[in-house]
Amino acid sequence: MNNSNREIWRKALYLKQPFPDNYTDSTFLEELITNARCRPRHYWPVVYEATMIGQQVAIAAGVSAAFARGIEDKLDVHVMLILDVALLLLGGTLQLFLEWRGISKHKSATDVGRGDYVVSRGKLVQGSRQCVLLVGGVYCLSPLLQTLTLTISSDTIVCLVVFSLSTHVFLYDYSFLSSMTSKLTGSSSLGAAVFASVLMASRLPDSLLVFALILFALELFLLSPYLRRDVRQASTVAHIILSSVTMCSAMLLTAFVSRLMTVMLLSALVFIIFICPWWLVKIQKVKFQINGPWDEAKLDRIPIKNYKA
Repeated sequence: MNNSNREIWRKALYLKQPFPDNYTDSTFLEELITNARCRPRHYWPVVYEATMIGQQVAIAAGVSAAFARGIEDKLDVHVMLILDVALLLLGGTLQLFLEWRGISKHKSATDVGRGDYVVSRGKLVQGSRQCVLLVGGVYCLSPLLQTLTLTISSDTIVCLVVFSLSTHVFLYDYSFLSSMTSKLTGSSSLGAAVFASVLMASRLPDSLLVFALILFALELFLLSPYLRRDVRQASTVAHIILSSVTMCSAMLLTAFVSRLMTVMLLSALVFIIFICPWWLVKIQKVKFQINGPWDEAKLDRIPIKNYKA
């Protein structure tokens, strides 16, 4: 036996040792750790998180169904206007209630002062102003939007709408609904949804119906994420109820258009909310990630003020 095998091997690259570069001894794997950074997932919590995706798919399908009914001239414009007003009032009232509930939750009834009332009133005035600007802008642009795609074939419009709504669902800022960010940053997703809404509105027979349906789409695509986030933060039960109402309403709207569309929507929701979480939990069992002393150093995680060369 030569001398190199009698010496003790040390796990240090800066030392010159009489061992090959790829040499390891029996202690090398003692510090092996498997799946140290893998967060265990359970079925029902993942299902709960998947309802946010189900909400967005249902909203996209519901808006499409409403526009389809309008294009077929089977939608009463006055009913649509009443629905728009009801959604604005209901959403605004619920938003104010959740905001005031959040203030009262951290303060007792005697501690809620005049400043809190002033802040709430200021937000109410700001929200009302933005609502008036939104409604006024959509109303003024409705005649233009109605004639925007007269020279484009219907097949092209359908393909663009399907592609835009698919892009909206895939690029949507779901971290906003999960309360991981404080601002809605999915500009590409929102732009795709508005683009699809404008394309569908350009096929409607009446400018007033264009106004009603564009406003309906903006309420769901632009305004509803803030309300849905606050509902999710406030109560798990309320989030589940809101998700169920959203999905059932979307399926009801699609049922007026096509039974096939309803079946496709129901199949997509079941697949997203129940099958995909089961699939994710199942494949996590075969995940195998190893960590040990051979891992590279994570210098980007060291604060600059504590780093010394």
